[in-house]
Amino acid sequence: MSSDHTAPRPGSAQRRTRRWLRERSPWFAWLAAVIAVIWLGRGVAASGTAPAMAELKQVALSSPRAARVVEVKVAPGDQVVADQPLVQLDTTEVDAELAVARAELEKLRLEIAAQGIALKDGALETNERLASDAESAALVVAQLEATEQRDRSELAQLDEQIARQQRLVDEKLAAANTLNELKLRRAALAREVEEYGRTLRQARSRAQSAAQRLAEWRGGKRSAKSAPAAPDSSLEQQLAPYRAAVAAQQERVLQIERLRAGLTLTAPYAGLVGEVLLSAGDTAAAGATVVTVVDDHPRVVIAYVDQMWGGRVKVGDTATLRPSDGSGPRRSGRVFAVAASISELPIRFRLVPTHPTYCRAVYIALDEGHPAPLPGQAFDASFRRGKPATASSAEPRPGSGS
Repeated sequence: MSSDHTAPRPGSAQRRTRRWLRERSPWFAWLAAVIAVIWLGRGVAASGTAPAMAELKQVALSSPRAARVVEVKVAPGDQVVADQPLVQLDTTEVDAELAVARAELEKLRLEIAAQGIALKDGALETNERLASDAESAALVVAQLEATEQRDRSELAQLDEQIARQQRLVDEKLAAANTLNELKLRRAALAREVEEYGRTLRQARSRAQSAAQRLAEWRGGKRSAKSAPAAPDSSLEQQLAPYRAAVAAQQERVLQIERLRAGLTLTAPYAGLVGEVLLSAGDTAAAGATVVTVVDDHPRVVIAYVDQMWGGRVKVGDTATLRPSDGSGPRRSGRVFAVAASISELPIRFRLVPTHPTYCRAVYIALDEGHPAPLPGQAFDASFRRGKPATASSAEPRPGSGS
């Protein structure tokens, strides 16, 4: 018997169902992701806390100029105190510059003194002779001291070159000719350096005698006057260029002294040594970091309150800080500053790292008596007004979390 309807083919309904599901599966996945993000966001907002981080205070110390590292006095992780020397850089070249600058300053001071006496006193010939003698003697002393400093620096450099060349010769990587030449140069220079002691004593004695004669002559001229004369404005005008030159040279000496002090890298505050990037014998480039120091006792925690609730946190609010990893004790503190503007939440606290989230930074001073957190340690911060919060009674203020 025939039928008016064709019987459905077996399995056709299941195939249509699978095809329908396959075509709509991307929409289902997208909807599930949206629901998960909303659920997580609601969970974070409902917790009433804001992510927070202990202040990470770190200073990188660098060389003010290219210089060789003479000594590294610390290692990573060492505890240091404020102003403790960490790394010593070579000061040989700066020492020579400083000696020359001081000699030039002394020369200018003698010149201005000689000019003042020459312009002010009628006994020009005697004044010029005595001042010239004192100036020449002082200049000879300054030049001898600068030359001695330079030769001693050169002698130290020769010692290093000889040591390096000796190693090359011992390892049969170089001939002995260069080594012998260096030794001859050193021997000659060492004899010159040994003579400086006697020569400097004689020069200083002559300079002292010349200065004493000049001082006695000036004293005699002053005592011969019945009354002190008023300052001569024209005399001051003539001496003005000399005074300006002395002031400029004094500033130059101060700059070199500061540069020399900067070649000793010291800890800016008590803390731990972070990284030591160079070793003794390395050359530090100008401005390149040599060593870092980390403050290992931070007393400030920065909380990042969601922009929706940032206006509810005020200066003077108390805060409870719970370590995000659940380890260690809770801490309390007080808000002492609130950022003036909204900024992006740090990546480490974002639910989706590539999705920017906006917040307001809140600065919390930790109460005394709590152990210092680790620099950069993460916390969950909650806030309340009124009496200080405690670990047992503190409750987050509604809507204060991120």
